[in-house]
Amino acid sequence: MIKNNKLILNGIILSLPGLLSIIISLMAIPIHLSVAGAENYGNYIIFHLILTISVMFNIGIGKSMVISIGNFPQKNKIIAYQGLKYTLLISLLISSIFILLDLVNGTLFEYFFTSNEIFSYFIICIISTIFYVSLEAILQGNEKYKLLSLYNFLFFSLSLSLPSLSLLYNSEATLDNLLLISTYLKIFTVTAMLILIIFNNLIKLSNSDILINNLKKNSKWLTLNNILVQFYDIFDKYLVKIFLGPIALATYSIPQQLTGKLSIFSKGFSAILLTLLSKKKKK
Repeated sequence: MIKNNKLILNGIILSLPGLLSIIISLMAIPIHLSVAGAENYGNYIIFHLILTISVMFNIGIGKSMVISIGNFPQKNKIIAYQGLKYTLLISLLISSIFILLDLVNGTLFEYFFTSNEIFSYFIICIISTIFYVSLEAILQGNEKYKLLSLYNFLFFSLSLSLPSLSLLYNSEATLDNLLLISTYLKIFTVTAMLILIIFNNLIKLSNSDILINNLKKNSKWLTLNNILVQFYDIFDKYLVKIFLGPIALATYSIPQQLTGKLSIFSKGFSAILLTLLSKKKKK
């Protein structure tokens, strides 16, 4: 009974960011639409929608870290270091590919990014998100659920809603200004997480192959799953943006944004179950 109560409590804690996000979104979206207009909001939201591909680019490192820490809890610091090392390599590779594609064909991303500054913010946010997934895994594997809940709120909910709310104080803010605020919040959150992990001594230099062995088994399936999720959740919005424009996207995406948050409880509990089920000798 005590273990069940703890599971329920931790699940609720991890669901709180989603609940707060719904409340804030109900205020932020109307403000953004009334102050900046539907076209601005459509271009703003497509930026954040495209960022969801960053989870796919993590190639399963985050979830593999959680599983590996559960399998070998006494080596959690070693696994955390290896995960961050692989994350750095992947981040550099992915960002280099995007920059190269933009240099080769400058019109490739014109449907999604209206300026070079916004494309720069996108690259920074891609790297931040790939790192966030791995840093989140370290906290999840070490069962730091309260901290994880706070950082989830900052990185996903607040970085999306705060720029819209800021229009109340600066109605002249451009799309670039709003996305700059989002970018700063994501950088701040990732930096704060990394400092916390270092100061709590949750990483340790090592050449262990525990994580890479897990990645070899799970990475392809986790990545394939993320590709399918990306296609199922986001692909229709890309098509709306390309063929119908940002105003249509704003109208089309708002109901889905709000109803999509109804999965917060299942996601909260699944994060805990992944940690628990990966532990050996556990009922």
